[in-house]
Amino acid sequence: MPAANQARFTYLSELIATDYAALPLTLTLKQSGEVMAASDVILIASGTATLEAMFCKKPMVVAYRLSTLTYAILSRLVKSPWISLPNLLANKTLVPEILQNEVTPEKLAQAVERWLEDPSACEEVTHEFQRLHQQLRGGASEKAALAIIELLNEKKSA
Repeated sequence: MPAANQARFTYLSELIATDYAALPLTLTLKQSGEVMAASDVILIASGTATLEAMFCKKPMVVAYRLSTLTYAILSRLVKSPWISLPNLLANKTLVPEILQNEVTPEKLAQAVERWLEDPSACEEVTHEFQRLHQQLRGGASEKAALAIIELLNEKKSA
């Protein structure tokens, strides 16, 4: 499990040692990309990290809880049915989003287990993530190669 900064690392280290010592867990500092790449399923908070997880092409469960007041305000302002970037980019539900009071250990575990128990669903979401990745890249590598070929051809004819 990655910790974003030293303060979070220290807090989680103490929590794990005190309450979860039997859990087979390795805590890392600022290595979220490596942890995601090594994971079968990612449990993640919404935000730009979901885009990073999508680029890793890993199935994920997005969980997010805001303060009650913030959620009340935002839920009236934002009309999108999704909060995670993969779902927003796809304009459909690719990954489960568990929000507010629904964020419980049981619901999170169920959502993660669904991915672990359904390899075909994992394969489907991986293909969707690949498609979205290509769409975001806009074929940059191919465009660059074509531009280089065009320049070389211009030099030959000059």
